[in-house]
Amino acid sequence: MLKYNTREGGANMGNATSATEGGGGCDSANNPPGIGWTYCFSNQYLDGPQGVINGNNGTQVDSTNTTDTTGYFQTPIQGVSDQSPQADSVDLNGFQGLVGCPLNGEWMIRICDDWGADNGYVFWWDLELGQSSAANWDYQVPIDTVIWSGPTFYTPQTNTSSIIAPPIDSVGTFEFHIKIIDDFGCEWDTVTPLTVVQTPVVNLGEDIALCEMTDVTLDAGNDTPTASYIWSPTGETTRVIVAEAEENSPALVTYKVLVTEYNGSIYCYGEDEINLIVHPAANAAFTSDTYPLEGCEPFSFQLQNTATNAQQFEWTVGEVQTNEPNPSFTFPYGTYDVKLKVTSEYGCQDSVSYPAMINVFKHPIADFGWEPANPYASNPVANLVNLTQPDDVTNRYHWTVQTNRNNAADVDNLFDANPSYTWTPQSGQSVAGDYTILLDAYSVNTAPSGYIYECHDTISRVITIINDNLMFPTVITPNGDGVNDVFVIHNLITGQAFPDNELSIYNRYGKRIYYVQDLRNEEDFWNPAETNTPTGTYFYRFIGKGPIRDVEFKGSVEVLK
Repeated sequence: MLKYNTREGGANMGNATSATEGGGGCDSANNPPGIGWTYCFSNQYLDGPQGVINGNNGTQVDSTNTTDTTGYFQTPIQGVSDQSPQADSVDLNGFQGLVGCPLNGEWMIRICDDWGADNGYVFWWDLELGQSSAANWDYQVPIDTVIWSGPTFYTPQTNTSSIIAPPIDSVGTFEFHIKIIDDFGCEWDTVTPLTVVQTPVVNLGEDIALCEMTDVTLDAGNDTPTASYIWSPTGETTRVIVAEAEENSPALVTYKVLVTEYNGSIYCYGEDEINLIVHPAANAAFTSDTYPLEGCEPFSFQLQNTATNAQQFEWTVGEVQTNEPNPSFTFPYGTYDVKLKVTSEYGCQDSVSYPAMINVFKHPIADFGWEPANPYASNPVANLVNLTQPDDVTNRYHWTVQTNRNNAADVDNLFDANPSYTWTPQSGQSVAGDYTILLDAYSVNTAPSGYIYECHDTISRVITIINDNLMFPTVITPNGDGVNDVFVIHNLITGQAFPDNELSIYNRYGKRIYYVQDLRNEEDFWNPAETNTPTGTYFYRFIGKGPIRDVEFKGSVEVLK
């Protein structure tokens, strides 16, 4: 609707020219066109009748203005109820019908001259789609086809989108070729480079339980030339660190690592953290009931643990192992190591080891004999034979020999390994009898501590000096007075010189009237009263055999009543 139809007056729409004579109709020869004005139709809303928008402020409408050619005639969104509609009239209520029309297609303009007396010309027309100042108008040509090509890690979703998800180990620059074809058949293509920087995958693992004063190695992985690391709380910048639980450490220590990969201005990050669960340390320590652990064999001692946070004990002493908290030991000669390993309730372990801590020295076993087996009064000499074991040249010997058989305190001291000793009779008494000999065998040892240990062993034996001086009686008076009643061979019983013996008594006719073997007691001697032997001269024969020698004595004896 170029001009509001007022049904009266004139409303030129350009500078008209007069028609020539005989003109009429649309004969351009007789009815030439005038000067057309340019009109612009838009969908701008007008709140009054159609007409010329005032060029001054663009808000007032003057439908009678025929001179202002600077404004824009409109087709407003409003009713035109005062116009007689035409059967083939277009929609007079705006351009809503254009919404959604395809751009590719045929367009047509229709000019209807409702003023039958006049002629009108359309000199030219075009259609320009634009955005007015008052409308939010936009248009996007639909995309018909998108063709992707490039690495295999893209996944097209729609014609306009694709998911590109490089694998975690794909790094570098990758080219994607994209061709887009729209509904008009227009094509656009490009090569798009995509720089991929590896995203660090950091896995420090599960939380770690450890003991005080121990350490654990933590590895952040991602060992690439462009990777950088920062650990907290230590601030270290290496891939691998040693995390140590210090003495008196908190029960929980958290380590974090941030790993960065970069390529130019592209930075990718990965991080993880791990907790160190710190348990109190076990401390191995011990003492002993004897110190230093040195002495003579057999050496007995007890080890007493002074460990802290210890629940289990493993002792290794020499070749002996035990789990007792405070074990006791007895060791022979030798040098022994001591080791204690303790374990806490959380499995924390500690150990101490002392090499050659125990030093046990040889303890000789004293023993001796003598030659002859029975020294005798006529030659009271004994050669002492040392039988001490071990027969070590470093052994030392101290002999204590009783010199007076009636007084044990009277002694002589000897220091040779195998000495000889000769007894001297005491005044007024025979040398024959029993004597005690004591042997003290010992070793002398200088210990690592500097102490000197003498390891002694003693043994005592009684040596008997037998009396080989036999005395035979010459007269017997068997009258029952207790004096010289019996044929007694003096020193035979007490002297023990001739334990194998026999005694024969003969009368003057050579008849044996008494015979006895192995005299051991005084009661075994011949008593003439018991045999009713008359007064007279009798003859005896004594045969004795002993360790020293064999003897035979013959003689006569008078029996007087």
